[in-house]
Amino acid sequence: MLLNEIFAKDVQRPIEGVIKADDAAHLGTEVEEYVLTNEAAKGLELLLGGVHQLHQRQRCLDLGLLRLR
Repeated sequence: MLLNEIFAKDVQRPIEGVIKADDAAHLGTEVEEYVLTNEAAKGLELLLGGVHQLHQRQRCLDLGLLRLR
């Protein structure tokens, strides 16, 4: 078995070093191939946890289950 046979995608494909925010043509590929580092995953978990808490708090306020002090 050759090394390039163990990868799902062609290892010889061009990989852009920098992707511009308005580069819609390559955005799908970038998102598909993005790999989170452990540190980035922890940060994302904290961010999404905070967003979830805010959403839950607002939902309780909307239902009258919680009052602001």
